Amino acid sequence: MGKNMKQEPQKTELELSQSKAEEHLNNWKRAQADFENYRKDEKKRVAEVVAFTNERMILEVADIIDNLEMVLKHAPPDTKQDWLEGARQILKQWQTLLKKHGIERMVTTEQQFDPHKYEAVDGRGSTVVEEVRAGYEMSGKVIRPARVKVN
Repeated sequence: MGKNMKQEPQKTELELSQSKAEEHLNNWKRAQADFENYRKDEKKRVAEVVAFTNERMILEVADIIDNLEMVLKHAPPDTKQDWLEGARQILKQWQTLLKKHGIERMVTTEQQFDPHKYEAVDGRGSTVVEEVRAGYEMSGKVIRPARVKVN
């Protein structure tokens, strides 16, 4: 009878140790899953910050392109052709840079007016007849609506 008494506490102690080990393992698995979720959320947050920053920079570049296009459009007739060609090349470089990063200039003229893509500044109607300011899309998302005249 004394022999059985000694084994009983050892068995309980073993079961207690196994229970604690299982609890620790489950806590570790939960912490591991929480950490993986945190990593995914952090990666998504960083991607959103980068996208926002890229959009802000692209909008500033778009303003530079607008100004350069305006200079070329309104250059005095006596402007040297070499100078105009140089300005056109600079404009082309800016446009190539945007395209390289997935930024597309929206096609506007003779398109059906879409209030999600265009901002009407003159006229009423459903067809775009003139672009006043270029609009840009990045990965299919409008980052700057085009200003247009409609008829």
